[in-house]
Amino acid sequence: MLHIHEALLGGTFPNRKSLARKLETSTSTIQRDLDYLRDQMGMPIAFDPVKSGYYYTEKVTHFPSIQISEGELVALCVARRALEAYHGTSFEAALRSAFHKLTAELHDELSFSWSNLDATITPETATCAASTSGE
Repeated sequence: MLHIHEALLGGTFPNRKSLARKLETSTSTIQRDLDYLRDQMGMPIAFDPVKSGYYYTEKVTHFPSIQISEGELVALCVARRALEAYHGTSFEAALRSAFHKLTAELHDELSFSWSNLDATITPETATCAASTSGE
């Protein structure tokens, strides 16, 4: 999907056939990916029948490569608190690196303060949230 995104950013109005050829896949797979990008990820994609290709209908500044649920956000908060327990140990650098990779693509989709979440999410509330959400 990132390749499709990059092709759309190029402004060349790629179509399903050209994308499928470039990505060595089927046009139906390209269509599913375009539908997912538009319908699930909220990307402003449209088809121009005159130019016979797809384009972004508005400026796109980044590719939303990660979408997380509320339960996954709670899990990240719990993981962050657990990370603090390894402060000063030989595991700290690797755990911080992994945590950074998990959260690096969370651009402006949501806004929160780690300290506010830390104050409201304890191991007890996280366990309660997980059990009530069916996880």
